[in-house]
Amino acid sequence: MAGDVVANYHNPQRHPPAFNHRGDSEMTTNHGGARPGAGRPPLDDTEPTERHTVTLPASLWRLLEQLGDGNRSKGVRVLKEKAKL
Repeated sequence: MAGDVVANYHNPQRHPPAFNHRGDSEMTTNHGGARPGAGRPPLDDTEPTERHTVTLPASLWRLLEQLGDGNRSKGVRVLKEKAKL
């Protein structure tokens, strides 16, 4: 049936609405949001990390992957240690 609009059907029998303490049928959930201890741990507690976009030749990306066991950022850190910066 070309051109038909398909709705995202919510079956109330399968997914009953959540109820709050007042009995209202507003959705209440504990999923998502900031939680203590959630997320990736920092690499180094002494200095925060920053994300940047860098353009390099393909051969240098392969070298960084080799040095970092498949992780380019780790490859950069390995080179930094080798250079004693």
